[in-house]
Amino acid sequence: MEALMRSVYKKLRQDMNIVYDKEMSRNEFFILKTLYEQGSKKSSDLSKMLNVSASHITAVTDSLIEKEWIQRVRSEQDRRIVNLHLTEEGKNTLQLFEKK
Repeated sequence: MEALMRSVYKKLRQDMNIVYDKEMSRNEFFILKTLYEQGSKKSSDLSKMLNVSASHITAVTDSLIEKEWIQRVRSEQDRRIVNLHLTEEGKNTLQLFEKK
């Protein structure tokens, strides 16, 4: 069963790489999709969901911020908390890539 799941996941990754080419990485897509479906999240929450390191999430979110697909917003209740929000451009990009 585990071998079957690995092969399915590998095929999915290969197909996504073909569809998205060099425009968007898998993790960028999953972050956009998560923020679209579940609303704003802390980067630590995203790193746990994707099972990747905090430094990796920082690198990926920096790329998404540079593309203006997400933005960092400090919590008004606790300035130590920084949430990631999907921008309108990010929503439009996600919808475009989901159609591919």
